[in-house]
Amino acid sequence: MPAIATKFVCSLRLANVKNGAMINFCPVSIGEICFLISFYVAAFYNLGNVLLTNPSATGLLYFLGCFFPIMNLWHEKLWYDSRFVYGDDIYHKIFEVIVLAALATSISYISPTEKMSDPSSYVEMFGFSISITFCAFLNIVRSIECYFWGRGQRKIIEAASLRDLRWKLMLCAFYVSASITSGIAYFNNKDSSYEGSVVEISDGNETASEEHNRIMAAIESGKANVDPCDKSGTTDVPILLLLLGYIFNELYIFVYIRFCIPKNGEHKNSTIPMNIDFVIHRHGEWIMLVLGESVLSLLIVDGFARGFFMVFYCGIVTVVLLQYLHFRSQPHHPDSHALRRHKDAGATYVILFAWYSAALIVVGASYKMFLYESSIDYDAHRRLGWFSFLPPDNWHEGIRDLAADAGSSCGPYGEERKENTAYLYCGAMAIVFFCMDTIVLCHVGLRKEVSRCQFKDAVCTVTGKRSKNYNYKGIVVVTFRCAITIFMATLSLWMSDPEYLAEIGLAAVVAQLINRFLGDIFFPDDGHFGDHHHHQKEGLDDEDDEYDEEYKWPNVTHPQATENHDA
Repeated sequence: MPAIATKFVCSLRLANVKNGAMINFCPVSIGEICFLISFYVAAFYNLGNVLLTNPSATGLLYFLGCFFPIMNLWHEKLWYDSRFVYGDDIYHKIFEVIVLAALATSISYISPTEKMSDPSSYVEMFGFSISITFCAFLNIVRSIECYFWGRGQRKIIEAASLRDLRWKLMLCAFYVSASITSGIAYFNNKDSSYEGSVVEISDGNETASEEHNRIMAAIESGKANVDPCDKSGTTDVPILLLLLGYIFNELYIFVYIRFCIPKNGEHKNSTIPMNIDFVIHRHGEWIMLVLGESVLSLLIVDGFARGFFMVFYCGIVTVVLLQYLHFRSQPHHPDSHALRRHKDAGATYVILFAWYSAALIVVGASYKMFLYESSIDYDAHRRLGWFSFLPPDNWHEGIRDLAADAGSSCGPYGEERKENTAYLYCGAMAIVFFCMDTIVLCHVGLRKEVSRCQFKDAVCTVTGKRSKNYNYKGIVVVTFRCAITIFMATLSLWMSDPEYLAEIGLAAVVAQLINRFLGDIFFPDDGHFGDHHHHQKEGLDDEDDEYDEEYKWPNVTHPQATENHDA
């Protein structure tokens, strides 16, 4: 390859290894990370508004359908950065600018469900689908670049790139289908609200044709026979395609890793080592970003009622404790991480991490809804009628209360909205606790966790008979942790008051922390990675792992490929 082209191609990154000093941390600057974070902050804010305007099953569908494609883009970039180095050249700089522009475009089209569910009248669904599709195409370009021009052990690069391309092409097929479906609906509708609509104005015998920017004026004046919640043109097919694309892609990857990757070490011939240290840090930054959005949701709402301040401070303390609980439960050393312990554990961890992140965002959005519920006079506003159910004179007040972009909201209101918010909050908190505990199992292993509840067999000094010796205190601790999760999952069935839910949610997080401290007392010698002090250790010994060396993920070995400095 000519020398002039050497820095226009990607090279394999030296992964951190277990028994050697060969560690090459990914050269991603703090400024670049902080700049990228700002895009995802905007995405989470818009996703929170999706639930805020429509806290229902439909709103949750559109939240998940928008969140998972956005997170998949972040994960694809993470997997690429943890395995490859690309040159500091004009080509890659322009490429990254295009990626960020496409990401920003997709984020800007995340809108309330009444717009995204009506692709025949609004461009939001088509804009989001086509921009996500373009981002997926750019990820495919990365794999193609690695396949043809990647430097290092060529056979490994080609095999890994082909495998990545299969996954990305399947996902892109779903995205293309969603783009085509929403595009056909939008461009085939000549009465699109962005092109102009016929509005009948009930003022004598007059009718007029108005552009979209005058429709809202007609509605506010009370003269337009327009139902902003008309669902005749709505369809959920595009968002379902986006969501199913992500789900099928994750299932395909999991099944492939579980059943197709060999367990005798041969997978090292086609697998590129990953810098797990880098992945741990980036996942930590992601969680801080998700929890930061929850803080943002709490800070942007104005209110002065007593219930407002109760929800506000309970929410702030809960988010802070969730942050502490998360980092206390996660390993800080690569040797203790699921991605290194076993291939199946690593694949399960990645899936759980995505749902865990989504649940944390729902918790933050729920607190925002609690604040609105606590600060609005329901007798005057008919239990938060939201735009189309408010008197025309109060529309601007409803828009201001929402702190979202203008437009009608056709989600539930009154007691139904209150109950749905409770369902979302309690369900999300239960998922957070469940995912946190299950991720612990991925890091440590199910057999080790079960063995913690049993001591060595006791031997009777008289008869010599052996008997099981259970750690009953430990069993109580585990049962208590499960009970907290079940309690939060069912709490919304008999309670929907925002103040009480915020207080009980805080109490549940405190109970989880107390449970962790009790676990440290009753399991002092188990080497459990969740123990705070274990984070500073050099990881678990090989003989302590429940799997043989040949079953380990290849990241514990020396890198299979190194950078080629030849021209």
